[in-house]
Amino acid sequence: MSEICGAASGDKRFMQTTKPNPANPDTFLTPTEVATRWRWHPESVRRWTRLGKLPIVKISRRTLIPLAAVEAIEADGYISLR
Repeated sequence: MSEICGAASGDKRFMQTTKPNPANPDTFLTPTEVATRWRWHPESVRRWTRLGKLPIVKISRRTLIPLAAVEAIEADGYISLR
C-alpha cells in the first residue's frame, strides 16, 4: 500500500519516463514481423533497411526496427494496410 501512496503522491521512483529499450520486445519488431504486418516478403523489408528507408538497431546479429518508425510510415499512407 505504501507503494500506491508513493505513486499517487508524486514519488519520482514511480514517475520515470520510458525510453526505447532494445531489450523490450514491445518497442521493436524484427524484419519478419514487419513483413507480416505489411504483407510483404521479409527480404523486401530487409532491402528497405539496407537502403536506409527503415531505421534499424543492431544487437549482436539481430536486426530490429523501431515500432515508432513502422507506425510513422503507415501514418504517412505510404504502406497500404488493406
